[in-house]
Amino acid sequence: MYGFTGFLPPLGSRGEFKLGSTIPVKWQLQNAPGGYISSLSSVQGLQVAYRGACSADAGAPVDLGSSGASGLRYDAMSNQFVFNWQTKGLAAACYSILLTLDDTTVHTATFSLK
Repeated sequence: MYGFTGFLPPLGSRGEFKLGSTIPVKWQLQNAPGGYISSLSSVQGLQVAYRGACSADAGAPVDLGSSGASGLRYDAMSNQFVFNWQTKGLAAACYSILLTLDDTTVHTATFSLK
């Protein structure tokens, strides 16, 4: 299993974004000794699920690769995975990001677009 401390700012620091903005989804992974993981193959999937009201159950997840994606990359300077998600054309509502790693773990963050 990888060390995952959560999604990094801005996603990890606030729960509301402007509708139509590009949201940088960033995170770090570490191995057991604390070294950074940089392989893109460690990411099995990055999806978003519509939640409507923030208290609602999440809908069926949609792959972000087909939803206004600008590409997953690894930034070696900051040791972060970065995916710039474009929210143009989405409805104002709550959404959940689902990150699936090759160690079978799934990490989520919920936020709203207004």
